[in-house]
Amino acid sequence: MLNSSLPATLTNRAIQNTPDGYGLFRGISGNFNRFSQIAEEFIDNALADYLAHADEVDIPCIDITINHKGDFVEVTVADSGSGIADLDAALTIGGPVQGKSPLHEHSMGLKHALASVSTDENQNWSIQTRTAQDAAANCYREVSSPYGIGTMTCVIKEGCGEFSDGTGTIIKFRCPVSLFETLKPKNKRVEPTFEEYIGYFIEELRYTYAPLLARGDVGFTITAIAKDYRTAFVVDEPLEPVWIEGADRELPPIQTDLGGGEVTLHIHYGIIVPSKSNAIYYKGNMASSGFEIRLNGRLIDRGLYEEIYGEKLHPSQNLFIAQVDIEYDTVDQVPPTKTAKNGFRRGTPKLEALYRAIRLYIEKPKKDADTLEKKYVRKLKQKLDADPANVRVSMEEGTYETLGLGTAMDLFVSGTNGAMFFEAKAGSSKAENLYQVLLYWDGCERDGKPVREAVLIAARHPKEVQALAEELRRRKDTAGHHYNIRLATWAEEGIVLPRQAA
Repeated sequence: MLNSSLPATLTNRAIQNTPDGYGLFRGISGNFNRFSQIAEEFIDNALADYLAHADEVDIPCIDITINHKGDFVEVTVADSGSGIADLDAALTIGGPVQGKSPLHEHSMGLKHALASVSTDENQNWSIQTRTAQDAAANCYREVSSPYGIGTMTCVIKEGCGEFSDGTGTIIKFRCPVSLFETLKPKNKRVEPTFEEYIGYFIEELRYTYAPLLARGDVGFTITAIAKDYRTAFVVDEPLEPVWIEGADRELPPIQTDLGGGEVTLHIHYGIIVPSKSNAIYYKGNMASSGFEIRLNGRLIDRGLYEEIYGEKLHPSQNLFIAQVDIEYDTVDQVPPTKTAKNGFRRGTPKLEALYRAIRLYIEKPKKDADTLEKKYVRKLKQKLDADPANVRVSMEEGTYETLGLGTAMDLFVSGTNGAMFFEAKAGSSKAENLYQVLLYWDGCERDGKPVREAVLIAARHPKEVQALAEELRRRKDTAGHHYNIRLATWAEEGIVLPRQAA
């Protein structure tokens, strides 16, 4: 029992923790760190509505307009679905999940996406919606920024506005150009044009919703606007890998239970032909290989391998792709996803059950100890061995051995005309490869086996590599000799491998 002599203010009382709308909105921001994730959240909302009212609407087409304004882009995502009947619930953070739709697992995406665009005083977004009931009353409803609790107003506007007398939802938001530029691929060094950015966005949509596009369950129109530029694109073709003939396998539908009821696994896996036209996906590199897992056609996670098999992907497995699409009815049947739908929550029983099913039904790709690069080098060694002017040709020759660095050249050649070495790259060379060449050259000099020529050999050499090579040739080593660097290609050396090996 409390001491009766305590001041009256020290009594039990309710905690005053009604959240500040602006602070709460700011607190949920940051789950989406790429422009495509934000746009896809609004697309998912439209798809969920179409799926819930499939008998009432036509095949969905979602119209996206991106207007570049300099420091920001104005984005509109419009659909012709049934509209949002309950705007209160749609804008309530932590509200009840609406209808347990597969695309509405968290009932948080709309708010998270808007918050991730901007939470400062420059918030600029609006939601317009029109249901059949609104249409019958010849009106539509609109709510706009800033976000607040108990401070936002649903404005009833007369007429059909931009809805062409139909129903649907139109989301508009202003996006900082820095966020829009997250569409840029990581390996893209040169600043892309606005049209290239639009191309990257289209590639993201074609990849994320590939099975839905293939079935005709969705389509997109993209209108891109900038100063003196306006172009429209129809996006109705999926982005799919090109499989090497006879090196892929598509399994019949597999019924399994991941812990919440029976689902169907659709599996296609094998070895692909690297794409030259895509900017991001199916490039045949480590970043675009491995497993991609979808829920009812919508991409959730990609680039998985170590999580499933417990070992890192070997470079010789970079052409391996495994597509797993889980067909299901309710979210209770499948592993829970992250809020931004950019991955599964790790360590959950259903996810572990999915990984077990994958290991059971999908054959692990063979690890080729002889990588593509080594295959090229081995063939080049065979050619150089046949030249009587060469005394010895060694793979993985050490350099800077006097310092014990443990570095090695791909190919070292000594002969009657002196010594040389090759630094090899299976694909395109990069500028940093030339500094690797300088390292090996200086190491040979220090080790007492100076070389007369260093060759950077690759499938191709970009202009920046050619320019840097010319610059480095003007420099001298510690002995006062110019770095004699030659750029060569496999084709020039007559080194060709079968397509399957590439």
